Amino acid sequence: MGQGGSKISDQDKAVYELKKQRDNILKYQARIQHVSDRQLELAKELLKSGLKERAKFYLGCRRHQEHLVKKSFDQLENIGLLINTIEFKLIERDVIYGLKVGNQTLQQLNSEFSVEKIDSILDDLEDNKIQVEQVLSLLGSLTNGEERDVDEELERLEQELGTKEEVKSDLPEMPDVPNREHMLPTVPDTEPESEQEEKKPEEAVEQREAILNS
Repeated sequence: MGQGGSKISDQDKAVYELKKQRDNILKYQARIQHVSDRQLELAKELLKSGLKERAKFYLGCRRHQEHLVKKSFDQLENIGLLINTIEFKLIERDVIYGLKVGNQTLQQLNSEFSVEKIDSILDDLEDNKIQVEQVLSLLGSLTNGEERDVDEELERLEQELGTKEEVKSDLPEMPDVPNREHMLPTVPDTEPESEQEEKKPEEAVEQREAILNS
């Protein structure tokens, strides 16, 4: 009797699915690289034109795309470690869930970076058709860490291009110091009338005593 073909185990299927997801993510990564490079060029051009917020939008798009790809690779790496280091039957449910999450991420990548979407993005970038609503929506979807990274990259580009504005002091200007010579009060040449009036009774007493002694 001929020997039947070896049965493909669930673990083999999981490894195959894992490799397939990894290959797909690599394809997406290569596909969006061109868009990412173009976004960086446009950000620089906008900074030179003084359009800082629009430049920040393009940098935010790049950061968002990089985050999706990195997240996918991290997920696949974790699943690979589970498959290779732990008895598969014990963690089969976790592996299946992880692959499901990986597929969802791939669907998101496929939605955002399909060939048609890439062409549309490039057209919008070339024609500068990005709307204000898109800017606010993208910047609002960034995490605090991603937004901080975008701000740092924006500042780095400003320094590189020499477009960063000089920081002006918020302190008010100090007034000129007045000439102290002009601040001193004028000393009168004559005695004040009050002092003259105080001396009049004393002079009268002295005159009276002089008459009595004469």
